[in-house]
This record gives sequence, structure tokens and C-alpha cells, in this order.
Amino acid sequence: NLEKEQTGQLLEKQLQRRLLKLQYLKDMFQRYQGVPSSNSEDFGDYIVLEGAVLREEANITWLKKCMEYLK
Repeated sequence: NLEKEQTGQLLEKQLQRRLLKLQYLKDMFQRYQGVPSSNSEDFGDYIVLEGAVLREEANITWLKKCMEYLK
């Protein structure tokens, strides 16, 4: 089924995009030695970045699950 093949290709493309984004976010995350003090300027950046990492991980898990459905 061509539609199934195209869907699989789109999912794979999205997965690769999300994996690259996750790696970028994790590289940025490494600049922190731990959780910054809640009264520091870095704290807000840290929790937003952590949320972005968690979101990308969830998206990757979901994409992989969708790809399994196509098998």
C-alpha cells in the first residue's frame, strides 16, 4: 500500500528530525552542573530546557509507536 509506505517515510523523517533536536537540547543542557538555585536567572532557563527535552523524548516514543503500528 503506497499510502502506508508514504506514512512510514513521513514518520521516519519526523523521527530523525526529533532525534537531532533532542541531541541539540541535551548538548545545551550539559552546560548546567545541576539544578540552578531557584532564585538565580538560570533557573527559568533550566526548567524550560528540561521541559523541552522531556517533550522531545515523548514525541520520539510516540513516533516509534506509530511506526510499529505500520508493521
